[in-house]
Amino acid sequence: MFSQYVRQSSADHKGFVACFTCGVKHHWKVMHAGHYVTRYYTATRWDEENVHPQCSHCNINLGGNLEAYRVKLDEVYGKGKANELHRKSQKTTKLHEHEIADLLLIYRDKL
Repeated sequence: MFSQYVRQSSADHKGFVACFTCGVKHHWKVMHAGHYVTRYYTATRWDEENVHPQCSHCNINLGGNLEAYRVKLDEVYGKGKANELHRKSQKTTKLHEHEIADLLLIYRDKL
């Protein structure tokens, strides 16, 4: 649900969305939900400022295209956002099953 929300919420009326890092446009269904800080870190896994639509080339072939991602984060959210996400990711966070279920409900409702 979260991945679909990230990709679909930025799409235009025809379903096309621009890659956050390179700007190429594809239909939201073929785009990825690319994380700046890897999903490994629970504290930022579902952070909407950490996850944006990305084309498969940037997300897979370029390993997230992290330098372009960092620049774009600072442009969109203000200088220092990338560093803030890195700091946040280092916090120990463990979600319980009911919290994950709540997140699924939230993003289902947002769709």
